[in-house]
Amino acid sequence: LKKLSELQHLTITGDYNIDDRVLTCLPRLQSLHWLFPHHSFGDTVSKLTLLTRLSVDNDGYDKCLLFTPISELNLAPLSRLLELDVSENVTFTGDLLSLTKLDVFHKDLINKYTNLIDLSVCNWHGPMCDNLIKLESLRCYNSDISSMVFSALVSLTRLKIKQNYMFENVLRICGTNKDEFDLNQFMKLKALRIPDTSIKISLARLTLLEHLDVSQCSDVDISVIGLTGLTSLKANQSDLSDNALTQLTNLKKLNIKGCDRITKAGILKLTKLQR
Repeated sequence: LKKLSELQHLTITGDYNIDDRVLTCLPRLQSLHWLFPHHSFGDTVSKLTLLTRLSVDNDGYDKCLLFTPISELNLAPLSRLLELDVSENVTFTGDLLSLTKLDVFHKDLINKYTNLIDLSVCNWHGPMCDNLIKLESLRCYNSDISSMVFSALVSLTRLKIKQNYMFENVLRICGTNKDEFDLNQFMKLKALRIPDTSIKISLARLTLLEHLDVSQCSDVDISVIGLTGLTSLKANQSDLSDNALTQLTNLKKLNIKGCDRITKAGILKLTKLQR
C-alpha cells in the first residue's frame, strides 16, 4: 500500500480487523481523495486531511445497520471534504462548511451546511433547516420534511421520494386541496420519482422534466399531459393510457409493466423509443 503513491480511490469492506500497519500507511497516501472505510478505521480518518469524499460504515441503506457502531469521528481537520456519507451508527464533530453532498440517517446536523447541493435523508422525522436554497438534488427515504423546508428548495433539479411519510406536510404548502400533490413550484426539476400514491399529482408546468417515475400512482394520464420533454418514463402498474402516452413523442426509455390501458399500437407511435 505504501508504494501506491498515486492512489486516489480506496474501498475496504468486510467485517474483519485491519492491520495497524495498513492504517499507518493511509496518511502517507498524498493523492488519496476518496475513502470508504470499515468501522475500525477510527482516529486514522481525521489524519487524511486531503480527503474530498468520505463514506463511513455504509454499505447501502439497509445493510448499514448490521455494522458495529462508531461512537464519534473527528472530521474537523478534513477542511477539503466535499462529500460525506454516514450511517445512523456514526456521529462526527467538525464544522464541515465545505460540504456540497451529504448522505445522512436521521441526525440533526444539517443546519450548518447551507452550501449543500446534494442531500439524502433516511428515517428522518425531526427538524431541518430552511435555508438549503442551493440544494439541487434531494432523496428522501421514509422521511418527513417540514413544509417550511420543502417550500424553500427552489433550486431542485432532482427529487426522489420513497415511501410517503412526507406527503402530509408537503401538501400543506403545495396547495389547499389535500387530494392533490402540486409540484409546479419546482420548475427546474429535470428528474422526479414519486412513491405509489392515490393522491393526484400536478406536474403541468414542469416543462424541463426529462426523467419521471410515477409507478403505482393514480391519475397518471393527467399528470404527464404537456410533459413533452420527457425522455424516460417509468409508470409500472399505473392507469397510463395510449392517449397520454402518444403525446410524449421524445420518449427514449419506457417501463410500463402492468399498464393494461397501453396497447402495441400506442407504443409503435413513439418513434424515438430505444427500449
